[in-house]
Parts: sequence; structure tokens; C-alpha cells
Amino acid sequence: MKITGILILACGLVAGQATQGFFWNMAIVIKGSRNQIALLPYIAKTYSVSFDVLINNLGNSSYNSIIHFTIGADNSVYGDRTPAVWLYGGIGFLICSAINGNKDKCYTDPIQRQVGVWYHVEISQYLTTGNKLRYDIKINQETVFNVENTQAEQFEKVQVFSGDQGSPLDGLISNIAVKT
Repeated sequence: MKITGILILACGLVAGQATQGFFWNMAIVIKGSRNQIALLPYIAKTYSVSFDVLINNLGNSSYNSIIHFTIGADNSVYGDRTPAVWLYGGIGFLICSAINGNKDKCYTDPIQRQVGVWYHVEISQYLTTGNKLRYDIKINQETVFNVENTQAEQFEKVQVFSGDQGSPLDGLISNIAVKT
């Protein structure tokens, strides 16, 4: 695994509320599995996780892990996937998170993704004007999944892995940003 860059902690105000962000200015070569790249103190009920991913090879596994935010295990309790992202079946992205009491609520991307192309992925949870929390997935700035999350939680001591468990994606991740 080759990691270059730094992790920056930044604080600010958004709509009068304190926010905290964790930003990586690095490129991570995904090789091998279970590479911990960060330990975040928490991910709040409102957050945004974004990154760019380059696919070098579509893989020969059903699940090729890209990035995994977890409170400890792969998929044992609510918060173990908060979120987790794979290339699924050599086709599209599989993005899972803790939503509405389901520890493994997933969106399966039906679009055939291409080798040698950078994709921008953003996974967020935000408060609406009606004080409801919405979980949202965007790929290349296009919303592909959006649902109310009635059981949002703050998760503590969140570990971040690239190429987590099983078969890691043959690719790169860059411009990782977490705002919470």
C-alpha cells in the first residue's frame, strides 16, 4: 500500500452549528486487505463522505472492497457499515450503511463502470427544513439514492479502511473528505 499526503482536521460553522471535517490530500493505492487509513473520533447524525475512485481492473470477485467506515466489525452491528463501498460483480458500486434500523441497507448501482475512469462518490446524511434526516448517495454529482433515515445515530471511534476484507479493488482512491 502506498499512502502519500496528510490528514487535516478542520472546524467551522454551517447554519450556526459547529462542524468538523477530516480531509485527506492523498492518493491511496488499494492493494491487500484490511488497510486502516484513519480512526475518526466520531461520525455524527449529519455527515458527508466523498472520494474519487479509479478502477484499474474490474476484478474477479463478487465484492471488491473500496472503502469501509466501521465501528469495529464487517457487518455485526448497526454502525459496522457507516458507510462501506464495493465494486459489485465487476459492474457497479454497492454502497451500504446503517439506515432505518437496518445495519446493512444497500444501494446496488446498475451502471457498468469502466476501467481507467475516475468516479466521484458522495454519501451524505443531512437535516431537511422539516427536521428529518435524509440519506443520500451521489455518483458523479447525480443523486442515485435518497431516503429518510428515521433511526440515524452518531457513531464513535470510526475506523476507516481501504480495501477492507476479502478482495480489495485494484484501483486508487483520492480526495477523501469527511465532514461531520
